[in-house]
Amino acid sequence: NGVDIGGSTSSVGFETTDIGASHGGRGEANAKPPYGSFLQPTDLGSKANCRGGGAVRIVCDALTLADAASRIKANGCTQKQWGSGSGGSIWLTTRTLAGEGSVQANGGDYQGLYGQVGGGGRAAVYVSEDVSGWSGTVEVRSGTRGELLGGVGTMLLAFPDDGDGAHLSVVNAHTATETLET
Repeated sequence: NGVDIGGSTSSVGFETTDIGASHGGRGEANAKPPYGSFLQPTDLGSKANCRGGGAVRIVCDALTLADAASRIKANGCTQKQWGSGSGGSIWLTTRTLAGEGSVQANGGDYQGLYGQVGGGGRAAVYVSEDVSGWSGTVEVRSGTRGELLGGVGTMLLAFPDDGDGAHLSVVNAHTATETLET
């Protein structure tokens, strides 16, 4: 269920094969700065010792991610040795969004003893009319190795007026969220 866009060998956020790759957030131990747009994310995630996440752009009238197993993914690879890839880019524009599915541009996890996790990617979700039927999630976390060790990516959610005004949320930290009302 869903779409998995992966396989990027981009090297923009690549430092060495034993360090996590960067994109929207820094890979663990990576000195390369984040790159790409948080408003219109189209860049591929970067490789480390394995691939970064891909990039997907969807423009449609109505998008339904039917159940929790329905996902649009541009995650970096999970590595058992050396560095993991960074998350890619997801840019969605739709009139309505419904269902329980998720959007993921996560950094690659690490499952070994030596190596680093990938940084989070970038996701932008623009919904012009109705998001009331959607209960899913958007994820741009760094990879994990028991804890989050890389930089979280960026998430932009632009949803319509629900009576309190239109909402624009931009997230780029483990817990910080800024919400702007228009």
